[in-house]
Amino acid sequence: MLSGKTLGEVDQYGEPLVDRDFLLLLNPHEGPIDFHLPKKRPHIRWKVLVDTRDAVPVERGPLPAGKPYTLIPRSFALLEEVDGEAQETLTPPFSGSPPAEG
Repeated sequence: MLSGKTLGEVDQYGEPLVDRDFLLLLNPHEGPIDFHLPKKRPHIRWKVLVDTRDAVPVERGPLPAGKPYTLIPRSFALLEEVDGEAQETLTPPFSGSPPAEG
């Protein structure tokens, strides 16, 4: 799990830098392995960004948290946490507040 909420950095305005959360799954084994996707909060889903099982990128809908995701032998997958209730499933890479005008 790569948490974008614990970067410990601030932007030029002193606001905390916040990124997305990612999950890196690795299977060095000779057989398939089921990974149960973390469910940290209600409405969390996981979007597959890369899965080495695919010769070309495949667009998949968000996967429900708490469910298994199977990795084929000797493969890896990179998933991004998305909010299942949000209209936009992808957020900008970084977010920070600009200074108040006035």
